[in-house]
Amino acid sequence: LHFRQILDGLSDSNVRSIVEDDKGFVWLGTPGGLHRYDGVHFKTFEKRSSDPQSIPDNRINDLLIDAKNNLWLASYSGLSRYVEENEDFVTYKKEFKSSEEKYLDALTLFEDPSGQIWAGTQQGIYELDKTFQILSRPHSPSLNQLKSKWILSIEAWGEKLLLGTRNGLFLWDERSQSLSEVYTFPKQKLHARIVDICVDRRAHVWLATIDKGLIRLIPEP
Repeated sequence: LHFRQILDGLSDSNVRSIVEDDKGFVWLGTPGGLHRYDGVHFKTFEKRSSDPQSIPDNRINDLLIDAKNNLWLASYSGLSRYVEENEDFVTYKKEFKSSEEKYLDALTLFEDPSGQIWAGTQQGIYELDKTFQILSRPHSPSLNQLKSKWILSIEAWGEKLLLGTRNGLFLWDERSQSLSEVYTFPKQKLHARIVDICVDRRAHVWLATIDKGLIRLIPEP
């Protein structure tokens, strides 16, 4: 294998997320904007204050290509979708209340097996309605405990969602609208910042953490 470092054309050398679309373009999210790489050249998309269809924030936290090949980006100014025909972006507002901001600090993105788009934010977890109109928090009192927890990672575990936060792991069951904290054995709280989650073919849960290394959780039989 041969590797070469590609920096020329990037506005920032810190790449936070990388995805490939069905046309072979590689998209990179950085703190300095969004970049599209065709194998030779970079095209950079940056925030333009005078253009509401530009990306809302140069600080890209995560990228997602969904099952319909839509490109989504999470930034500190919300959740956005790339519109290929115009090479611009639509940014989605959350349910607006006078005491809250219109846009979310989006940290991570996930598409579940049903095609539902989820956004992990500094204000908890949000879902995008099927018509791509508005972001809303699932209407469940059990989710109130996540309002002050940053959702850093999301992964499906069967029909449920695993939510990695700045301080622990939670399991969200949308069908029963219930939220439970995941503990290690013997019922010890996971004091870890969980930045990524992987579920293997045996349904074992692997957690990538900051400062706590790699953690594996084996479900009880």
